[in-house]
Amino acid sequence: MTLAKLRKLWFESVDHFLAQNAFPRNFSVTKNFAVTQEWLQCFANQRPTPELLEVLTRIRGRDFSRMEPLLKTLSGRLDRALAPAEEQLIRGFANFRASETVLHLTVYDGSIAQALQFEMPSYLKLLHRLLPEMRIDRIRCHVGDLGQVQADQQLVAELAEVWLRLLPETVGRCCAPAFIHRASKRQAVLVLLVESEAVREELIRVPGLDWLHAEIMRKHPAASGSFPRVSLAVRSGASAQHVRANAVALAASLAAKPATESEVTTSHAQQQVRHILNELRTSEPTHVVQDSSDSQNAT
Repeated sequence: MTLAKLRKLWFESVDHFLAQNAFPRNFSVTKNFAVTQEWLQCFANQRPTPELLEVLTRIRGRDFSRMEPLLKTLSGRLDRALAPAEEQLIRGFANFRASETVLHLTVYDGSIAQALQFEMPSYLKLLHRLLPEMRIDRIRCHVGDLGQVQADQQLVAELAEVWLRLLPETVGRCCAPAFIHRASKRQAVLVLLVESEAVREELIRVPGLDWLHAEIMRKHPAASGSFPRVSLAVRSGASAQHVRANAVALAASLAAKPATESEVTTSHAQQQVRHILNELRTSEPTHVVQDSSDSQNAT
């Protein structure tokens, strides 16, 4: 519910400039696993095959952000597919730990993104005061339609509230609408979360993604044209009931009334951002790497 809390506080506690020009989209967590000497010594106690241990020793010092690249690297070095027992051992022993938490904001203008990047330290301090229970390491801006983000969240909440009436009970209790991912204005996907890969594979097989999409469109005409397809993603530990409740809470947080200009005290960060914006709009802007997509991944 952290994202819902932030969205509610967004119009109450952040400065007017930020509230009017950006909107919190989602959090993402970067994970990391390093093949260290200490880890190799502990892994050797698990009695892996000599070949596997030798390959791991040769890639000592390497970092991996996901399990798949690690498994692919090992398979390539071995010049064969990993044996089931080897893969199971790696999956059970390679501990990927969170290394960075990123807050993703949707902004409507590239210069807004640049200005916020310049003043990131000030806004990170503000976010720490608003969400002391969560460490936020970085802010990443994505140029997109703020109104579309909010409309998508409202639609997902509508679906969540009637979900068990849209689909057969055996299907509806296995998955739940989480967010709409937009690669562009014309490419949108409704992402449904499930608790395990086994459930995901079963739903893809029966009743199938095309059937799920058609049934949602048939039972909820208001969603017509909003997303041309659906997809399934695994979120371990998140029950369908929890996902539905979270979707409704996120939409409810949008109902907060934005503060007016006279109700907000101008902060130092806000003054700096306005100054930077003026400079950016009167000179050649410096290059800032950013993702222009407008997808969501609610946390």
